Amino acid sequence: MYGQTSFNYNQTFNELWDVSAMVGGAVKQTTYDNQRQYIKETFAIENWFSMNNTTLETGPMTSRERGDDLLLSVFASAQLAYANQIYLEIQARNDWSSILPPTNNHYFYPGASLSWIFTEAFEIPKMNFGKVRVSWADVGRPGPRYYGNVAFKVENYGGLPTMQLNDDDGSIYLPPADFAADGAGFPSPNLKPERKREYEVGFETAFFRGNRLSLDFSFFHNNTYNQIIQLPVPSSSGVKAVRMNAGDIAQNGIELSINTKPIMTKDWTWELGFNLANYTTKVVKLGKGITQQTLSGGKGNNVAIYATEGGQFGEFMCVLIKLMKMVKEL
Repeated sequence: MYGQTSFNYNQTFNELWDVSAMVGGAVKQTTYDNQRQYIKETFAIENWFSMNNTTLETGPMTSRERGDDLLLSVFASAQLAYANQIYLEIQARNDWSSILPPTNNHYFYPGASLSWIFTEAFEIPKMNFGKVRVSWADVGRPGPRYYGNVAFKVENYGGLPTMQLNDDDGSIYLPPADFAADGAGFPSPNLKPERKREYEVGFETAFFRGNRLSLDFSFFHNNTYNQIIQLPVPSSSGVKAVRMNAGDIAQNGIELSINTKPIMTKDWTWELGFNLANYTTKVVKLGKGITQQTLSGGKGNNVAIYATEGGQFGEFMCVLIKLMKMVKEL
């Protein structure tokens, strides 16, 4: 369920200044309910497809998953334009999420952008349009539902209900929490929202009659920090992994778009475009005391994908097991 309302304001002053503003709010309620009944491969009679056709004494097996989360938002923006050439926009939003613990369940993220269409102020030969732009924003998100909670799995044993900490794979996970100083008492959940901060600069230009050549260039840099991730811990701890806010991944990117119209006639136009892009990522920081994290593979395989502090995110590494054994034997 989603509902949103907003109020808008627009005004022009002296035929040069345009002011517009917007303020609003939104409510998003997400409900998930999945109930199943199955007998798997326990058929008593072949090719009779019925829930009663089972050798299980307890009858068909059932499972149910359900969940709810609520997101409340307020937001506002203001735009200021001067002489159809300079545009300034400021945005702000605050969210309250039921996924996060009460102490951290609200997060504010602002943004701003500024652009200048300089061809409205200067006449440049062969250039029909020219604009430079810069923007900055800081956004957030709450993470998966119940990720920061101690979740119990309800089952039954001998007809009696039981509650377990085990996940579907039989593993136990420790949610993000602050432990009591004296070692007593239940941990206090401390999951924080994941954040991403980014800035971008760029320009757009168009040349010749009919905009036969146009360019669009941008450079951006962002940092994704307080990432909501799961880090493995020794099995002797009694849990498989610790869920926490950790990591800072930086990314730089350059994008260039070149669009041309080699042939323009009265009846048809041939358009030809080129897109060039380059992205680099760097693992600035992982969790405390952790310098490498396995992203994929690594379980009996020679090749795995890692995030290594100071290196690129998603690097492939190959471990030559036979060579390592030979070295050990020397």
